[in-house]
Amino acid sequence: MLKPPLDAPAERPFASEAKGSINLRIETNTRRLIDEAATVLGKTRTEFMVESARRQAIDVTVSPPVPWSAPPLPERSGATRPTRFRFR
Repeated sequence: MLKPPLDAPAERPFASEAKGSINLRIETNTRRLIDEAATVLGKTRTEFMVESARRQAIDVTVSPPVPWSAPPLPERSGATRPTRFRFR
């Protein structure tokens, strides 16, 4: 079996295996809140933040919010939207 030379570059891990870091500057109260929530769930701050951020990213990219729009007006001349509801 052939071995690569000692000075050969190491194989890079797959993107899914590679890890990086993100540094955040957050207010003390926010950090305390995150720490408290992580503790309640039995997670580290990092685990909590990564899982929360990942969940939010999936929610935004997989199913983006659909802007609400009012139902169309009936097709009549002079139709307007009611300004208040009347109960009978």
